[in-house]
Amino acid sequence: MQTRVLGLVAERQFDMLLRGGGILSVILIFFWVYCIFDVISTDEFLCRNLPKTAWLVVVILLPDVGGLAWLLLGRPANAGFRIGDTTTRRSGSRGPDDDPMFGRSMYQAAAGPPAPGSGEDQRRLLENEEANRRLDEWEADLANREAAEADAEARRAALERREAELQRREQTSTD
Repeated sequence: MQTRVLGLVAERQFDMLLRGGGILSVILIFFWVYCIFDVISTDEFLCRNLPKTAWLVVVILLPDVGGLAWLLLGRPANAGFRIGDTTTRRSGSRGPDDDPMFGRSMYQAAAGPPAPGSGEDQRRLLENEEANRRLDEWEADLANREAAEADAEARRAALERREAELQRREQTSTD
């Protein structure tokens, strides 16, 4: 009786192993096919460590190990999960406190406006003067370019008038 119970338990465990192994084998086949299509659709110059054709041979001949090697060693770094995806994933989340400008306006508002004559006030005045000087330079440059374009257009119109006059004279002389 005890051997029969052990036999049933063993048979049941073996049956579960086969079912689990069947699911595992289907998962591994899908993984293998995914890796094959991923190697095929990845650009040649993005493959790491081996040429693309060598990776394809490795993945086809060594299904599980080759696919794992492709994902870890051959696939473009930080590539997305879609087949052939060459866009890079962000390498981690970035919170607002990772931004160097985070909270700066909040701290400045809490500190209030700088005192007149303080170093901060002087710095802001210098920055504004520099920005105004650059803006004036840009405006002067734009005015010079517009004047040059207008001058070129006037020259072009005068040249067209001269050409029309020459053509008219040639017609009258030949008649």
